[in-house]
Amino acid sequence: MTHGTPPATPFPAALLTALAGDPSRAAFIHGSRTVTRQELLDQIDRLAGAYARYGLGPGSTLVVLVDTRPETFAAYVAGYLTGCRLVPLKPGFPDAGRRQVPAETDAWLVDRHTVGYARGELGGPGPRAALLSLGPCDGAVDLLAAGRGTSGGPAAVRARPQDIARVVYTSGSSGVPKGCAHSYAALTSHWAWQPDTWSPAVRQLAARGERHLLTQPLEYAVGGDFMGLSLLSGGTVVIPEDYRLDTLLPVIERHRVTSLFLGSGALYRLLASPLARTTDLGSLRGLTFAGYPVHPARLVEAAELLGPVLHQSYGQCETGSLALLTPADAERHGPGVWHATGRPHPSVDIDIRDQDGRCAATGEAGNLYIRSPYQMSHYVDAPELTARTLHEGWLRTGDVARLDADGFLHVLGREGDTVTVDGRDFHPRTVADRFAAHPEVRQALVLPAGDAPARVDVYLVPAPGNRPDPAALTRRVRAELDLPDLIRSVTLIDEVPWNAHAKPDRDALALQRDLPRR
Repeated sequence: MTHGTPPATPFPAALLTALAGDPSRAAFIHGSRTVTRQELLDQIDRLAGAYARYGLGPGSTLVVLVDTRPETFAAYVAGYLTGCRLVPLKPGFPDAGRRQVPAETDAWLVDRHTVGYARGELGGPGPRAALLSLGPCDGAVDLLAAGRGTSGGPAAVRARPQDIARVVYTSGSSGVPKGCAHSYAALTSHWAWQPDTWSPAVRQLAARGERHLLTQPLEYAVGGDFMGLSLLSGGTVVIPEDYRLDTLLPVIERHRVTSLFLGSGALYRLLASPLARTTDLGSLRGLTFAGYPVHPARLVEAAELLGPVLHQSYGQCETGSLALLTPADAERHGPGVWHATGRPHPSVDIDIRDQDGRCAATGEAGNLYIRSPYQMSHYVDAPELTARTLHEGWLRTGDVARLDADGFLHVLGREGDTVTVDGRDFHPRTVADRFAAHPEVRQALVLPAGDAPARVDVYLVPAPGNRPDPAALTRRVRAELDLPDLIRSVTLIDEVPWNAHAKPDRDALALQRDLPRR
C-alpha cells in the first residue's frame, strides 16, 4: 500500500466546498429546526470571525464543552478554519475531565448547561483564558450574538499543516485516559474528511448517508467522522434530543434515516429490543458499528432483521478507522467473513510482528503495527509512552491480529489479554466464540483472570428464554480446547455493562463475578 501524494485541499476546505455546492439543501435537522447548508456556512464564518476578534488563531488551544446542536458543529469547523487546537471534553466525568484539561489554554467554549461544570469540577477557564459561549451565559462572551462577519462562501483556511487540530481522548480502560494529538496534515489526508482519499468502499458507504442519524455527542470523534461522510456527500444529519436507543429507533422511522453509527453494545441492545421488531427501519441502507467484537451469529441475525446494511469498522483513538467490512464482502465471502474485522483502507499499511519483531507469515497471529497518513502525532504530555508506541513511522496498536490470504484483518484481542498455557497463546475472542456458538448463549465475553495467571473468566448473556448450564458449557469448551484449567469461572449475566467507548466495563463485570454463582 502507498500513501501517495497528500491531497491538495487542506482540511476543512473540502467540507466547505461540499456545503456551498448545494446551499439550499438541509445540513441539519434538530428537533423542529432545519438548518440549511448556507445557514451553516454563514454560522461558521461568523464564529470564525468572532474567534479571531478574541485573539484565537493558528496554534491557539480551545477547550470545547458544549451540548451537541448545529451551532456546536459550526463552532468546531470555525475552530479548525482558524487553526486552533480543539480539545473537546465530555461532561460528567470530573476526575478524568480534570486530567484532560491542558495546562495552558487560550479559550473555553461553553453553554448554559456546561458552564457550571467547567468552572466548578474542572476549575476552568483560568485567568488568562477567554470564556466564550454559544448562547447567553453569565460571565461569558456569547459568540452567537457577536457581530456578523462576511459570509456567503467558503472562508480561507488559516490552519498550518504541522499544528495539532484536535486531541481525542481514549476511554482509559487500561488506566488514565490518553490524549491522542492529530495534526491538520493528518486530517487533510483523513479517510473520512477528505473525499480525495475515499476508497470505493468508503465512497459507497458515504452514498448511503442521504439522511444520517447522529447517535453520540460530537465530542466523540468516531461518530463525527462517520457523520462527515454524509455531509460531504450531500446528505442531511439528524441530531436527536436523546441518545438512548429506544428513543433513537422512532427517530429512524420518523425521519426515514438511511445511515447511522453504533458502538458494539448499542448493536447488541438493538437486536435485543422488542421495539426494533415493531419500528419501521426499512429506510436504513448503512449501519456502521465498531468497538468490541460482535459474534458472527449476531451479525447474521442483524442482517436478517435489517437487510444488507452492516458495515464493521475497526480503529482506535490513536489511528481513526483502519479497516472496513462491507455488505459486499459478506455477499461475496458468506457469513463466515464476519469473523474478520475488515480490509484495511488503501492508505493504511499493516504489519503483523512476532515477539521478536519479525514479520509474521500470512495467517499467523502477532502484534499489530500500522502506518497511515492520518494517525496521531503523539500522546499529549506523555513522551515516554509516545516513544513506546510510535517508532520510525509505525504505530503499535497494542492489539493482536492476523491477516488472511484474502487480505482481511482479524483482530483477536489486546496484547495484555493474551493467555499463554503450555506454550500456546489463547486470545479472548477465540474462547468467547466457542461459548457464543452454543444456541442457548446470546453473547459471551472472556477476560483474563488478573489474579490467576494463565486462566480466564467467562461471562455469558443467555439467549431469550434460555438458561444455559455453565458447568456443562465449561466442560464442552475445555474439551474442545484440550485445556482443563484455562477457564476459572463462568458467570451468567443479564447484559454486558458497556462504557461510553463501546468497551465492556471490566470493573462492573468483576463485581458480578464476585457474587454467588447462579
